[in-house]
Amino acid sequence: VPAPGADSTPCAAIATATAALAAPFTAAALAAAGPSVASDASAVARAALEGLTPVAITGGALSSVRPSGNDPRDWPNCADGSTSTICHTQEGESRAWVRLYFNASRLDVVRIYNRHDSGRHKLASHSISYRTASGSWVECAHAWAPSEVGPFATPCQAEVATGVEVRQDDLANSLNLAEVQPFVYPSP
Repeated sequence: VPAPGADSTPCAAIATATAALAAPFTAAALAAAGPSVASDASAVARAALEGLTPVAITGGALSSVRPSGNDPRDWPNCADGSTSTICHTQEGESRAWVRLYFNASRLDVVRIYNRHDSGRHKLASHSISYRTASGSWVECAHAWAPSEVGPFATPCQAEVATGVEVRQDDLANSLNLAEVQPFVYPSP
């Protein structure tokens, strides 16, 4: 139940939950987030994501690919539904990105999982953009991912999108993620 005067829309709930999960869990931060977030921020995040429909991925790309033995670590690893595989760009790349494409669809939320091992600190400051029907990219969010596995849910709203991009702000690092998942809310 939202606090009196709070915005009760699903996107506002996701923004509140994501902000609470990204912020340090101090008493002041939790109190400022509101009573429902203060009681259990992860439960609020899960509740805000319930009822979302995943967007079916039709293709993708990485700005570069860092192979590892028999595992190419290419973009499909970021869209295979498994958090045990990763997509990984070359080391030292400036503003590395992963792009996932889909048939024209509304877009509401992008959920990201960092890799499970030592590389999960690398996403940090990043932008999320959506691809328009004409092929141009429009930034819909700028976010900070803590050095945790996640998931991190970020509102990214577009009436019609044909892709989503996660771009790292770091000028000389690799991008390595377990999953990138675009979602829509069901039609009323």
